[in-house]
Amino acid sequence: MNLQIIQKEGQPWVQIPLVEYQQLLEAKEELEDIQDFDEALANPQETIPLEWIGRLIHGEPPVRVWREYRGLTQPDLAKACEVTLPEMARIETGEPQAPDAILQKMAKILKVEVEDLLNHQNASYVLK
Repeated sequence: MNLQIIQKEGQPWVQIPLVEYQQLLEAKEELEDIQDFDEALANPQETIPLEWIGRLIHGEPPVRVWREYRGLTQPDLAKACEVTLPEMARIETGEPQAPDAILQKMAKILKVEVEDLLNHQNASYVLK
């Protein structure tokens, strides 16, 4: 590597040719990509098929989508959340919003965050 140490404002600085600086930046980006890949392998996250994400994007009630994705019936989820079937039907539509305690229990059962169960008129889902 072709470098020169200079003094500027009482501090040592390293001066290198631009092409070598660009190579260092590329090597840094490549190393970060490798670290991100290693992290993804070490901590795999669940992937959701596009058809299910599409249902959420098109405004279907999130509780229903996640319940069906997990293979549960409405009575199954109602029983697990200790609510009546009519109450579960109302919760699925989001009208009115379920109490926090029920949402937390439901999120745990469905293996999602509470935020994922809330109806959002303008929700945006990032597709990767």
